[in-house]
Amino acid sequence: TGMARPIWLRRQTARKVSLGLAAAAKLSALANKLDQPISFLVIGLNDDGSSAHKDASWAKQCEEVVSQHVNSYLDLIQARGEISCVEVSAFFVVMITVQNPGEVTSWDSKAHIAAGTTMDEMAREDVLRLRIQLPGLVQRNIDMRYAICHRQ
Repeated sequence: TGMARPIWLRRQTARKVSLGLAAAAKLSALANKLDQPISFLVIGLNDDGSSAHKDASWAKQCEEVVSQHVNSYLDLIQARGEISCVEVSAFFVVMITVQNPGEVTSWDSKAHIAAGTTMDEMAREDVLRLRIQLPGLVQRNIDMRYAICHRQ
């Protein structure tokens, strides 16, 4: 496998075979990370990073459902980057990008935090502590072409 993995697979990337509403709360946790300007949630990969062998029709349907859920449950919507179908080695994944918008981000009215592969709902004092550390709402644009195509 002499090819370098795309940088987005080496950065802060959570991998899921499918996205249930409970797993989607990970978007809140990823958006609340202070040390990552962009984080990714990739649906259609196994935990070890191997393909779950999903096809284009699955990816398109998944993309639509994820987009509806993100629009309904992710607050602040400014944390949302792109939701897109990406072909990887003849199979498809759905990639969701999130960024910290400068304010605490919640999923279904609950803020989450992650450390490694562990995720938990934030207590009120943790939300306040994070809110004090953040600069306030800012608008950022994610250049997905750079994030996906750039290789180290």
